[in-house]
Amino acid sequence: MTSFASLKLGDIGGSASAGVTGGISEALTSTVMGLVVAIFTLLFANTFRGLYLREMAQIQEYGGQLELIYRRYYEKGERSYASTQ
Repeated sequence: MTSFASLKLGDIGGSASAGVTGGISEALTSTVMGLVVAIFTLLFANTFRGLYLREMAQIQEYGGQLELIYRRYYEKGERSYASTQ
């Protein structure tokens, strides 16, 4: 925004064009910094998403194994309480 504030009407190709290039340089610098932050954020987000999915798969696997152990134990007819018969 500061780049166009230095322009005056009717001054074509004058000394005010140096102010325009300085403002454009500021805008490009801030754009590059924004892109760098966005790219690093995207990399970290994808890394943590992969870790999350891997942990969820392990939890599901262990849950399935626990369910099989539970069913095997209780399908044998073993009871944890004393029988009255």
